[in-house]
Amino acid sequence: MEIRKVQVTDMMAAREARAFRQQELIRKYEKNLICFTLNIAGPVKNSDLIQQTFEEGAECIFNQLRVRGIAVLFYEKTHKATGNEAFIVVDCDIIEIKCIMSEIEDTHPLGRLFDIDVLACDGTKMERGEVGLGERRCLICGGPVHRCSSRRVHPLEELQKKTVQMMEGYFLNHFVDKIAGFAMKALLYEVSVSPKPGLVDRFNNGSHRDMDFYSFVDSAAALIPHFKSMVRTGIETAMEPPEKTFRKLQYEGVNAECAMFDATQNVNTHKGAIFSMGIICGAIGRIKGNKGKLTAEQILRECGALSKPYAEFAFNHIEQQRPTAGCQLYKKYGIKGVRGEAADGFPAVLHAGLPILKKALAEGCTKDEAGSITLLYLLSEAVDTNIIARSDYSTYIDVKKQLNEILNQEKYPAAAIIRDLDHQFISKNLSPGGAADLLAICWFIYFIECDDGE
Repeated sequence: MEIRKVQVTDMMAAREARAFRQQELIRKYEKNLICFTLNIAGPVKNSDLIQQTFEEGAECIFNQLRVRGIAVLFYEKTHKATGNEAFIVVDCDIIEIKCIMSEIEDTHPLGRLFDIDVLACDGTKMERGEVGLGERRCLICGGPVHRCSSRRVHPLEELQKKTVQMMEGYFLNHFVDKIAGFAMKALLYEVSVSPKPGLVDRFNNGSHRDMDFYSFVDSAAALIPHFKSMVRTGIETAMEPPEKTFRKLQYEGVNAECAMFDATQNVNTHKGAIFSMGIICGAIGRIKGNKGKLTAEQILRECGALSKPYAEFAFNHIEQQRPTAGCQLYKKYGIKGVRGEAADGFPAVLHAGLPILKKALAEGCTKDEAGSITLLYLLSEAVDTNIIARSDYSTYIDVKKQLNEILNQEKYPAAAIIRDLDHQFISKNLSPGGAADLLAICWFIYFIECDDGE
């Protein structure tokens, strides 16, 4: 949006036009009217950030009206250099409307910037004192706004700075909460998809005896604050080298693992997912901090940039690391596992899992069907070290061969085939936990791409 400074005469003309429109609507509908504008100090009355704040306020007003069953007879909004305006004609008691609008002004985090007038059907404006409410408070000191305004107690620059801080802070928090919510939702979708060969789902516990469906729900809920911290870490270090972001993500990942173990009584439900989803949260934060666009390609490319230095160092110093199953697989077969997947930008997600998930859903598959099918494609595409760790490499090769035969015969294998695989995996104590983590990533990015608020 082009930023334009307005003059006092512009604002006077805008107020006069607004008053005329108010009376015009009242005469036409003979009902009470809500008029919504913003309190923005200074000569710049509109910008992308200001308009976003206005839309947030308008949405809040409509949400309050909707949940109370209040009929909206007319709605009009305008976006001008002199500010944003909304006119809402409602069929409701004037006192109830004034109380609701005042509550929004007093309780919403951006409410101090909202100016919501309520006009009765005779054209008179209802004041806060008529419903027992006091004067609105100053943006800076919290004192009576009339006193500070009339005496110009606070410099214009201070008011403008505070206004921008409020708006930016609110939308940043909203973004962080939304992304962390998508991450948790993705974990819940992953465990909910049923059937899944060898994995915990709604039907059974797969090849596991120490965890069930509710273990995963408890763990996912416990991870929310840590996903938030990981997104913030990405935002705060967006201008720093990727290695710095990754180190901070590692620290938060340890905290997340502790929360997981506390929630599950020391059962490992999401350790792999914490690594993968944490990197994605950090990548999303970095993209946001650099004002980039959240697409699957950009997110996964950023994941690669974050993970590659760590992975290269780990593989180049494999002898100095603890002799984990992952280290042994790398030394014996060159299998890089989840570290290699992340360093390469999760290619199995980008080229196999996410496309098939989106296509299956678009073609009418249920979430269970789409999720189960996506899991099979991921398992056929990426090396699942969990299966190898629970059996051996030759067993994994046999599983992959069987999956490829199934997928070559049927693009979307039937649930009966997947249930049969489930029985086979359970009988052999196989659990494709790595593919399950990639499925969660597919859901995560799918939710982000479907979000029209970004």
